Amino acid sequence: MRPLPPILIGLLLLGCRARPEETGRTPSTDTVEVADTARPAAQPVGAAHGAVEFEAPPLIPAMHAQLDQLTSPAKRGDPNSVTSYKGAAGRLIDAMKADLTRVGLADSGAFRLLSDSVLNELGGGTGMVRHPDPQDLSANTERMRRLIALYESWMRQVPK
Repeated sequence: MRPLPPILIGLLLLGCRARPEETGRTPSTDTVEVADTARPAAQPVGAAHGAVEFEAPPLIPAMHAQLDQLTSPAKRGDPNSVTSYKGAAGRLIDAMKADLTRVGLADSGAFRLLSDSVLNELGGGTGMVRHPDPQDLSANTERMRRLIALYESWMRQVPK
């Protein structure tokens, strides 16, 4: 086998170099953002730059109002109030979980245990809806208040 002449090697190297205009790619699609991969593990994604909009904070005042309403004996026995509370609790818990995940706060089990407890007592999941008795509902609303307080204390840890 005979070695290739230097001029042929030079032509091959020049021919193999594609220009971005010829391939339809832009130079930015060929680069990797080093800052994204070299981010410290403790820094939450996007939250430090103010790019994250949280879902739960706008829902919390309405939940507090609903919890206050359920403290009255007349509302505690009303199936519509309990059904409304169950739906609102589910939406708020999902929003809080999404926010915690978004900022990179790992759940040690406390949040999940408390949120599952709130929803299960309300008849969460599939099947027949069971309305809790007034005493159970009172305990449930106190758990929901603790869950909101836990969420808010964890979110205060997020760098602004």
